[in-house]
Amino acid sequence: TITGTSSDSVALSTVALVIQDLGPNGAAGPNNCWQPGAANFDQACAPFAAQGAACNNQTSCAWHYDNIPWQTNHRYLVISSATDSAGNAQSQFTGTVSSNSFVFDTSTPTVAITIPTGVNAYGVDRTTTVVLQSGTAWNGAPGVVTKVEMRIEELAPNVRYWDGNNNGFNYVQSQADQAWFTVASTVTPVWTQWYVSSSAFHQATAQSGMRIQFQARAMNAVGNYSLTYSTQEVNYDNTAPQTGVTAPGNGSHITSLPALSGTAGDKPYAAGATVNIGTVTAVQAMLRRLADNYYWNTLAHQWQSGTYVIVSPDYITVYPSSWTMTANLPPATGPESLTSGNSYYMTTVGYDDALPAPGNAEAWYSARGSTFTYDVTAPSSTISFWIDRSWVGFS
Repeated sequence: TITGTSSDSVALSTVALVIQDLGPNGAAGPNNCWQPGAANFDQACAPFAAQGAACNNQTSCAWHYDNIPWQTNHRYLVISSATDSAGNAQSQFTGTVSSNSFVFDTSTPTVAITIPTGVNAYGVDRTTTVVLQSGTAWNGAPGVVTKVEMRIEELAPNVRYWDGNNNGFNYVQSQADQAWFTVASTVTPVWTQWYVSSSAFHQATAQSGMRIQFQARAMNAVGNYSLTYSTQEVNYDNTAPQTGVTAPGNGSHITSLPALSGTAGDKPYAAGATVNIGTVTAVQAMLRRLADNYYWNTLAHQWQSGTYVIVSPDYITVYPSSWTMTANLPPATGPESLTSGNSYYMTTVGYDDALPAPGNAEAWYSARGSTFTYDVTAPSSTISFWIDRSWVGFS
């Protein structure tokens, strides 16, 4: 539908229209106009009467015309002309007043989030950072993208939307439409590439363990939005996993070392929570002899003066909640064996599946390490008693 008004200082009689199809590239006449009853813009460019109530000699009246077969992405020229009751016809057609050119556009833009993205080996988008979000947008010519908006939704452990005015996930579901904010673009053509500035989204307010969905939409010059949003879900995880040594236990005394083992588990944002926990993908260890601070080298099969890190999967097998090491341990006999009476210390670290690799890293020397003593020396005992007022001892 097109609408308009006409006016005269005395009395109006009729309003006529000419509607010309200029095509996608500015077509020339003469037969590219529309006439009532025609299926296409292939008629002569002659005026025809507008629809609407009769002017009836009023000084102004409104007009319209419905059901015109517009074609998307075509530019059209509409000229309206009024005639008063005395037969005086309009002779000047001022642009944007009595004539108007516009593009009829039913197309919708497309938008895509390019960062964050990247699925880890476990099929999960888990990331240590959500500082940068960026993407692309496009609309077929002659339509143009005029704006890209983003909305950030917390999916778990709560369902809320990002509130950029107050820098927090404060909007509830009923306020979802208020959560859209305009992103930034510094390229030409504008919006073909876009990004979210640090001032628009503050990672510091996100909690480790949150599942977050980024939602983007684009709008073109006629106000049409993307038919579908571009979305990207991530688990935000900046918490290191925890590993520990359980065998040999801390403070224990052993007579053999057939294996080493311990615990492994990722940690979310809150103690005791089970939401969005990641996977421990690697465990490393160091075994130190406390008498001289030498470290066990699993590759050379000997003790060495410098630190040596035992890695998985070469020597350590990692399970969903534990780890074990059963080979390449210090031998039971020989110069590289454990020394009876000596104490040994083992510390471990774990890495989770957050991107970028290798993920969140645990710190060395946690309280979950183990100090144990190797002891294969049999004890001795002594019996003592009096004989003729003297001590006699037997061992």
